[in-house]
Amino acid sequence: MMSHNIVGTTQTDAQLIRKLQQRIIELEKELVVTEEIMNNYHRVLKAVPECPVHGECVPYAVEWIEKAKTKLE
Repeated sequence: MMSHNIVGTTQTDAQLIRKLQQRIIELEKELVVTEEIMNNYHRVLKAVPECPVHGECVPYAVEWIEKAKTKLE
């Protein structure tokens, strides 16, 4: 059976399935990277004191890290 893809050309169902399987593999790899980034993000937030107003707060964490770096210089 032939099907139309986004650009209007035709391809067999098997070709479409292979493309979709490849895309799933790509998305799974992207998800692994995204999870690693999120884990590191949370590690950083937990490594610095919480913002007195917001708790875990990225702007406060960045400010705290910058202040700590200047103290080391």
